[in-house]
Amino acid sequence: ADVPGLDAAIERTEAYVKYHANAGGFAYGFHGPREWDWNNNGTSAMAALCTALSGDKEAAKFFAATSAASFGSFGQGHASTLFSSYWTQAGAHLLGPEVTQGFFAKTIPYYTLRRNWDGTIQKCYNEGHMAGVVLLVHCLPRKALLITGREADESIWMSAKQARSTVGMGDIDLRGKAPEEVLAHFGHPYPQVRSNAVAAIHGMVSGKHYEKMVRKKPAAAKASKQKAATLFPTFKQLVSTGNHFEKHGALRCYLIECPEAELDARLKDLATILKDPQQPADLRVAAATQLASSGKKCLPYFNDMLAFLMEDRPDDRFKEIDVQLSEAIDQVGREIEWDYYKAGWVTDKKLFHDAANRFMVHKRQNARGVGARMVRFVPTEMFHLVARPLEHILKNDDPAYHTYHNARKAMEPAVQIFGDHNILEGVNYLVDFILSGEGRWSFTMSMLTKSLPKYGIHAQPALPKIKEYKWVKVMYAQAAINNGKHRFLESFENMVKQIENATDGPPLVPLEKAIELSKQVDEKSAK
Repeated sequence: ADVPGLDAAIERTEAYVKYHANAGGFAYGFHGPREWDWNNNGTSAMAALCTALSGDKEAAKFFAATSAASFGSFGQGHASTLFSSYWTQAGAHLLGPEVTQGFFAKTIPYYTLRRNWDGTIQKCYNEGHMAGVVLLVHCLPRKALLITGREADESIWMSAKQARSTVGMGDIDLRGKAPEEVLAHFGHPYPQVRSNAVAAIHGMVSGKHYEKMVRKKPAAAKASKQKAATLFPTFKQLVSTGNHFEKHGALRCYLIECPEAELDARLKDLATILKDPQQPADLRVAAATQLASSGKKCLPYFNDMLAFLMEDRPDDRFKEIDVQLSEAIDQVGREIEWDYYKAGWVTDKKLFHDAANRFMVHKRQNARGVGARMVRFVPTEMFHLVARPLEHILKNDDPAYHTYHNARKAMEPAVQIFGDHNILEGVNYLVDFILSGEGRWSFTMSMLTKSLPKYGIHAQPALPKIKEYKWVKVMYAQAAINNGKHRFLESFENMVKQIENATDGPPLVPLEKAIELSKQVDEKSAK
């Protein structure tokens, strides 16, 4: 059928799925590939089937392999474990009978535990019936459907040896292993294994496993740190002569247990990679992330990070590099409590604000939030440089946004900036967002109670609308049957009381006028 927009929708969906190939698994929502995730609730298996049907052999092979290695999380899933058990074996099945057999050998207990004493199959709570899963499994050898292997590409089928290696990836656990064994996995072709290896190296000096060692075996914890400190020559060598994956892993470990006397030299090494346009983008991101992890020490290279951000990358369709850089830069922000101005980090006014603006118009909320936090304490004379992107965040009407579930991450700092600068439209933008019902109520309630009181008496007209909002009524109804208690009730009522008792408030200025006044102050200070 000729359905308007259908081809474009299929193309976007296909691009989104293939974007994860050889990069990682799928998160809930659109947050970029998760390098450590084999198969989140069957999504990798569904991607295997989709890419196989579209003829992308390499992507299908990757997703089918990650499905086959995901037996450890086969019974896990948000909202419904059935999605994983319905799809995962069908995705793994694309690699042929040897992989299917190896996968089922790992998952037999999952099915066994769902059988009743008389051989019948349990229903999975309210999710659906396991009988449907078992029926699909039993139909795999028949290959009667596209999803069970009809028209399967046998050229990607694996031998018994390849199948054992592929399924066996799910058994790889490098925690507590000797560094030599861990480092041998830095060049592994699958990102999940490489991520496991990098995490194991970091686990020698931090994380739950290390903290447990500190409590129970302090001598072993001390020895682990000392051993980690001796690994730098290996990391330096890998960055110089390793394959691409080995370089990436080594860069991510470059500052582990770095002595103060060596820090400047290591930071310079990282900066050299960051500033080199001939280096692959992911290695430059790894270098930037390590630089940012040094906190205030990376100040000499902060503008280099921003300059890298501002480079044109037409192949990065989803601007994933921007997201990764935003996460790195936010590490610095936490160190200086996001006041870049007071801390003296805004040494190139144009570059800094261009970078913040680039984040603030990103399709993903987390990146927008980093941009808004970068200018959280923007002074009056620079407000005009960021006013429009802030307004873009507050309007929250971009139909191309990728994620909405926690829009507070960007909305909250943006509305607080409008409050700080007494922008007239700030109250309405905030209230309109609250009443739109978007996102999780817990996030929006927190934003509301923190931000609305900033407007003092000017917030009073908004209170009747807020009090009548459906989720506020639900909150009071729940409190009524719980002895007057609700986790948001106290903060909400304190906010209402604070606004109702307000006798004044800052004189509010329309946004257009605020922009003009900011420009005038900026021009005057420049003279």
